[in-house]
Amino acid sequence: MKSRRIMEAVAILVLLLCVAGCGKQEEQETIRKKKNGINPVKIVYVSDTPESECQLCGAGKGTLLPAYWGEDNVGIIDVNTFEVAHLMLNEYDDYGNRIKPRRGSSTSYLSTGEDGMTVWGSEDSSRGYYSGEAHMRNEKGLELEKVSKFLCTECLNEMLNQCYDDRYLQLGVVNFKTRKIRLLEKNVKAFTFDDFYVDSDYYEKEYETNTERGFQLLIFYCPPRDEI
Repeated sequence: MKSRRIMEAVAILVLLLCVAGCGKQEEQETIRKKKNGINPVKIVYVSDTPESECQLCGAGKGTLLPAYWGEDNVGIIDVNTFEVAHLMLNEYDDYGNRIKPRRGSSTSYLSTGEDGMTVWGSEDSSRGYYSGEAHMRNEKGLELEKVSKFLCTECLNEMLNQCYDDRYLQLGVVNFKTRKIRLLEKNVKAFTFDDFYVDSDYYEKEYETNTERGFQLLIFYCPPRDEI
């Protein structure tokens, strides 16, 4: 009887060790996946907009984007409304042909309504830079229900997957040549976007009745230099 109890105790101990070993193995596998950059859960946002009607990869209508497609320029875009402030770092004529830049800088201003954005600043096409600010009036940030009316599932996820923070803001930079959008983020101070360098400094200003939120922007056109 005593030996039987000893055998049962040994069996229980072995079972517990096996269970603990399995748990440890699963934990190590999870750590290994994290170290290798493998995320077991991938969030995919679904849009009802077909590719044919997508504003980026399709022939979407109702915005000013088609007027600028093909230009080697960027703009500031509110992805909740797809209203855009066109920045002229490279100059084009009315037929879409690139022309010699004028000397000196020009000032631009755009306000898109109560819940939209305000963008103002100066651009110098002879030197290829823009300096200004973009201010958000909508405090909700990016609203997926609104954005999905403009983008197909693939373009929507491609845009969001570039972000480090999942608390998305509605302001971004759109490249008219590549037809891509890079969202601006609070904690990303600068980034390269194709042939452009974007310095973006997030700010909040407290007033008696509201809080102003936006970005101070400095954008350079800086394509790769020719090999010497």
